[in-house]
Amino acid sequence: MWYNEDKNPTWEWKRMQSLLQDRRRYKYWGPTRVDKYEETLSSATLADFERAEYMKNLVYSLQYLEFIQVQLDEMKLLTDVLRKQLYKSYIINAISIIECIFSHLVAVRGLQKKTEWKSEGNFEATESFMENGVEKRYVRQKQVHLHQPENENTAFFETINIVRENDLIDLPNEKFNIMHELRKLRNKIHLQALRHENDTDYLGIEISDFIKVRYMLYMILTQVISNDADKSCLDFIAPDDEEIEKYLEDNHNGDENDT
Repeated sequence: MWYNEDKNPTWEWKRMQSLLQDRRRYKYWGPTRVDKYEETLSSATLADFERAEYMKNLVYSLQYLEFIQVQLDEMKLLTDVLRKQLYKSYIINAISIIECIFSHLVAVRGLQKKTEWKSEGNFEATESFMENGVEKRYVRQKQVHLHQPENENTAFFETINIVRENDLIDLPNEKFNIMHELRKLRNKIHLQALRHENDTDYLGIEISDFIKVRYMLYMILTQVISNDADKSCLDFIAPDDEEIEKYLEDNHNGDENDT
């Protein structure tokens, strides 16, 4: 729907207008080039990804986060619902980046779970039987023995715990607890994934979550990147002083509620 200059809906709009808050500030906007992101990250422990596609997907996601940030900073006529949806998109992609980094840290240390067996075919269920007044049944599936062990698919919560238990990154213990909170929030990519009553995207995602994920992502990225690298392309991720103060305040209140 179009709006006139008084922000009233109209179907008689005759010309296009910019959605930027102040279109005079920029001649045009363009994101950081993906090769610049790749150059920065290549100075990190991420330079030896098992597959080059992992790095590509990571830098594509960073460029997308930059685009979301521009929308939040510069666009007018953003409703509260649209703003929350942008927070949600940012959180989902930021956590995916962190998961990729953590999975790589686990891989380079050889800490992935291995299996010598691979499932084949469908599950088969036996006839049900009664046990202590409860109806039960056995389920079985054929498995094939592998010539070489393969990596098991590891859930993100397990990956976080492996990183924490093996000190693969220098984060205080409470920051790993925050990672688990954000991991659960990422599950809102599934529209039917409700944690409690009234857990809608509008009510379930707050600006504090948006600040928190940026704080964590920036902290993790700058740890795995060489100190000599130009990190300026990541500046848009870092919360400003006011946002950090709000993050610390909310985090402190959360700690009090947990005691």
